[in-house]
Amino acid sequence: MLKIFLWLRYLRKRKLVFLSIAAVALIVMLMIVTDSIFKGYLKGMEQVTVTDIVGDVFIRPYGKQSDKDHIFLERLESYPQIEAAAPFYYGKGLLYVQGGYVREVLVYGLDTEYEKDFADWYSKLLDQNDPCQGLEFSIKDSKKAETWLGINVVCEPDEETDEYDFDKAREYIGKNTVLMTMGYGSKRRTKKLSVRDVVFSKSLFGDNTVFIPLNTAMEIEYGPDSDIAKRPNLVKVKLNSKANLEPVFGFIRETWRNFSLNELGYDKKEVPGISISLSEDMGGGFLEDLQKQMQTVLLVFGVICSVSVILMFCIFYMIVMTKQKDIAIIKSCGASSFSAAWIFLGFGAVVGIIGSAIGVVLGVIITKNVNVLESWVRMIFGIKLWRTSAFGMAEIPHQINWASIHWWILAAMAGCILGVLIPSIIAARTKPVKILRYE
Repeated sequence: MLKIFLWLRYLRKRKLVFLSIAAVALIVMLMIVTDSIFKGYLKGMEQVTVTDIVGDVFIRPYGKQSDKDHIFLERLESYPQIEAAAPFYYGKGLLYVQGGYVREVLVYGLDTEYEKDFADWYSKLLDQNDPCQGLEFSIKDSKKAETWLGINVVCEPDEETDEYDFDKAREYIGKNTVLMTMGYGSKRRTKKLSVRDVVFSKSLFGDNTVFIPLNTAMEIEYGPDSDIAKRPNLVKVKLNSKANLEPVFGFIRETWRNFSLNELGYDKKEVPGISISLSEDMGGGFLEDLQKQMQTVLLVFGVICSVSVILMFCIFYMIVMTKQKDIAIIKSCGASSFSAAWIFLGFGAVVGIIGSAIGVVLGVIITKNVNVLESWVRMIFGIKLWRTSAFGMAEIPHQINWASIHWWILAAMAGCILGVLIPSIIAARTKPVKILRYE
């Protein structure tokens, strides 16, 4: 009870203690906001660069060409943990846009009949935004239009507002383009295309992409007369939230084996292979670099925040030095050296708990409203802190990373206790006779 009384007394009387609580709260808040934004950014980049386009798993089949690949897709979709499967093409190329400029682009070949269970294209396309009309690469009564262009291919965001001019982007619908790729066998191939629509995916990668019909993509890659062009080079698979990868991979391999034996006519000893990968591997190098950068930033912030240990040491050292009379009286009444030390160790823990609680509340509030705060900064100071063109996402991630909050709380409390450790030892070694001899 005496310890609690002294803790409350010190909290009420010492302004320096409130400074230490504020420092702990600021540190916890800073780490929560930084960690949540970075983790959200990594998750968001994985979503917009990979899973939103190619699902969760992509498959590269080998072997004979066949017009029965739809049977393989239907069998994949029959598995309870697989929501959808679709043919897919991925590549790179150079695009000449009417207006006189050439730029490097990503090339995605899609089959619109299979796309309804993957990306929500109606929310991404500027012209085709009515689900009742269906997705088309061609305009009615026209055989020219064969491509959707990412909005960043045709225009740049405003320097101040970071917003696109959608009316200007729509002006490209109907214009002609020329796509050039380095196809199969290192042979250069070109294809004249006409723009059917403009894609605004709110991601750096989707907005820098040329989307074309799957059969057109295969003709560009392998040539119009090639038998290889009958089969897409990739199949994408979308899993449900409870999917277990090991049995899913096993089912895919077994399905491909049965398909090769029964539909393609292979002998059991000659069944062709199949490559199965997580879709996140397509952006693995880029995402791994982001992960390393996040770890570096958190490490730097952690080092900076470690000054709280020094701050706590200075504050509690001053308290111990100014409260030696209290310590001496307590020890002269029979309290042990450990009890005297525990007063300050416990007080440091109390400061850590209060500061951490305040820091968690502030961190959650700021993270949840970070886009509002960013818009205020832009309106008041005219500074755009977050640019889609630079970061690849339209909004600052604002999802709380609850999984790591308890670690920041424990780190803050450990820093507080470590900071008061030496002052607590000084308090424990205080000799009542020397302090009270002139009282």
